[in-house]
Amino acid sequence: MTLDEGKRKVYMLLDEYSSGGALTRDADIEAKMADFFDTAQKQAAEIKKIRRMHTIERKAGQTHYPMPADFLKLVRVWKGDMVTKTFAWKGKSIIIPESEKAPIEIEYFALPATIDPNTPGSYEFEVGEDAAKALPYFVASQQLITDLVMDYGALYAIYRNMLDSLLTSDYLGCELSNSLFRR
Repeated sequence: MTLDEGKRKVYMLLDEYSSGGALTRDADIEAKMADFFDTAQKQAAEIKKIRRMHTIERKAGQTHYPMPADFLKLVRVWKGDMVTKTFAWKGKSIIIPESEKAPIEIEYFALPATIDPNTPGSYEFEVGEDAAKALPYFVASQQLITDLVMDYGALYAIYRNMLDSLLTSDYLGCELSNSLFRR
């Protein structure tokens, strides 16, 4: 789902239509939309983790290799085609001796990019499609939180229920034998 698609769904949930049935844009709603989507996506990413791989590009004379900017938490380190625990970490950098010749890949959980007012409408949410479907419900509920007539609670409850039903297994679909330790 793109940011523009999410915004369209928010307007639909808020029932922002003209008397002729056309969707109407509201500057007050639009001004808060990016920040609410950012919050919602980051909350969803805490439940439905974004898994990424990072290949370490080795350089002569270098032993400390920083992780990508979106690095949140280590899942595991691959040395060739095997999982290893032999390397030390210093902050968000892995220390690899120069003598190590095997290729090293880092499997990690990522933090989604920040959505701000300058984020293009074509931006694809980084969480899975099942999690992205929940985001407009959060955004719509937050738009209504200060409204004394409309109750935000129903939309927020739908959002929470959708998050609660996400499949969160880190190893969903994997064979539990050697697939966790060997490619």
